[in-house]
Amino acid sequence: MSTTKFGVTKLPIIWITVAIVVGSLVYAKRWHQFIFDKKLTPITAAKLIPDEAIMSSFISTEINNWTKLQQLGLPTLDELFTQELAVIEGELTDVGISYQQDIQPWIGNIMIALVPTTNSSDVIQDFEPLIIIGIEAPFKAKNFLKKIQSQIEESTKKIEYKGLDITSSTDTRGNIVHTALLGNKLLASNKINAVKKSIDTFKGEASLSNSAKTKEIFRQKLELDNSLAQVYITNHDNLIANSLQDSRVPKNTMESLQVLQSLSLAIGTKDNKVKLQGLAKLDSQLVKQKYTNSPGQILTTLPTETIAFVSGQGINSFWTGLSEIANQEPELKTAFDGARTSTKFVTGLDLDQDIFGWMDGEFALGIVTSSQPNIPELNIGLGGAFALETSDRKTAQNTMDQLDNKIQQNLGIYSHKTNLKKADITQWSIPSSNLNLSSGWLDKNKLLFAFGSKDINSLYDSSKSSLKNNPKFQEIVQELPKKNLGYFYLDMETIMTEISPLLPRTDPNVDKVLSILNSMTAIGGTITILDQETSQTNMVILFDK
Repeated sequence: MSTTKFGVTKLPIIWITVAIVVGSLVYAKRWHQFIFDKKLTPITAAKLIPDEAIMSSFISTEINNWTKLQQLGLPTLDELFTQELAVIEGELTDVGISYQQDIQPWIGNIMIALVPTTNSSDVIQDFEPLIIIGIEAPFKAKNFLKKIQSQIEESTKKIEYKGLDITSSTDTRGNIVHTALLGNKLLASNKINAVKKSIDTFKGEASLSNSAKTKEIFRQKLELDNSLAQVYITNHDNLIANSLQDSRVPKNTMESLQVLQSLSLAIGTKDNKVKLQGLAKLDSQLVKQKYTNSPGQILTTLPTETIAFVSGQGINSFWTGLSEIANQEPELKTAFDGARTSTKFVTGLDLDQDIFGWMDGEFALGIVTSSQPNIPELNIGLGGAFALETSDRKTAQNTMDQLDNKIQQNLGIYSHKTNLKKADITQWSIPSSNLNLSSGWLDKNKLLFAFGSKDINSLYDSSKSSLKNNPKFQEIVQELPKKNLGYFYLDMETIMTEISPLLPRTDPNVDKVLSILNSMTAIGGTITILDQETSQTNMVILFDK
């Protein structure tokens, strides 16, 4: 066995080409038996994948779905499509085949899985690729065979395995592929062992579709319009063990990473949007953190000019959870204890009780555009806002008063009190700088910190239009679940305007990436806890119309 982790040979396009061609030759002899078979879907493909598979990817061959992606009008994306299609067409042309004319009419989706080389309980090091190709239109597949039978030069041999034929073929380039036909599904791999394992699964061995750990991840649909592809990481705990086997990661940290058992991801399109969705299955016995949905009312404190933010609920619970994890690891415990000691020494405050203890409500941390450059040398006009709710205003106010005293005593920065729209504000001005730090209560339980130039103080004006009235943010929110733990949001249009002049233009690849980023209008997402064992992540990328 190779000592290199994840030692999977790259899958050349020609493998799939040869698999389709050779498999079709086998299919020709029995095509009439499978006219009424169902279309290849993730769940039907999972029935042929051994349960120890680490990862699998389902790729839609619905041309209309991919056309929707191209219709977003991204020049760089169109260029990438053209390049990839040229590679595929080039491989096929070498054997006298056109994908659009000869293959597209009958192929019905593809699944690619990574199967461990052995069934040993030892830590897995190498994987073998398994390709499952759906045959959707038997009659059209048969017509295709008549064309290619006289065009393909190959050497083949067959073996029988558990009552099924495995055909091993070598093309004119020396590429070898092993194929077998199971109904309207064609198995293929450059490793015969992977095909045999799939046949074992077909004959009754445990598959991903009936494994206790992974079956729900396939049965719980990832519902996206115009789905393009789905990725399933079905044995995440084994993946972590394999990746970190030679590292010095403490045992308890390894166990906490293994709370995630499996993960599925999907990408699709809708109008001028690209949507992504993920489902994670967790080990309920290892989940210690209790999560609470965020009402989202805190977002009214952020202005329309907010270009990036993250929101959520219960910073105190998050800190407590981190502390419990740290208590199990000597190195982390030392770091956390050091932070507590330093906080006490510098401010006289208890980090757990005086700083994080009262942060039990919603919070939102955002970046806001400012009319005055905070860093004149870079001409960047950005400021920061941190809003949070508390049920213990007394402790929060006591903490703010002590911090105010320490800032004045230790840093020589004096504060002054102002009032804006009935909000009492404490402002600290940094000498010889345009920067200001301020804090103030918006109501009886909502505290706001602002960082930036003086005009950032307008954040305390409740009459200003809030983020909830931002049309780009609203367009994204309409595509996201209403019940969630909080949002994250990026106004890509404004962000790229600010940072593009600062980025180098010496690398053509950088220009391609920037071209795609510049075509994005905004990005937003959220996480939802469906039950104790399942979390769902949704993300939306908004493009220019």
